[in-house]
Amino acid sequence: MSSSYLEYSKLILSKLVFDPELFWKEYRKALKELEVDEQVLLQIWTESIAQKEQKWSGTFRIKCRLIKLIRS
Repeated sequence: MSSSYLEYSKLILSKLVFDPELFWKEYRKALKELEVDEQVLLQIWTESIAQKEQKWSGTFRIKCRLIKLIRS
C-alpha cells in the first residue's frame, strides 16, 4: 500500500480522537492495509496521540502496546 494510505489513515484517525473505541476499530483496519514499515510509523503516531489524549483510558494504551508486541 502506498504511503498516501498511511497519511489518509492518520487523517481519519485524527478526526476520531473523541471516541477511543471507534479510533481503535479504525486503527485496526488501517493496520491490516499497511505494509510493516508503515505499521510501525502508524504505531509511533498513535502512541503520540494516546499520550496527548488524557481522556483515553490506560486500556487503549495497553491495546497499542499489545499490537506492537504481536507485530514484532
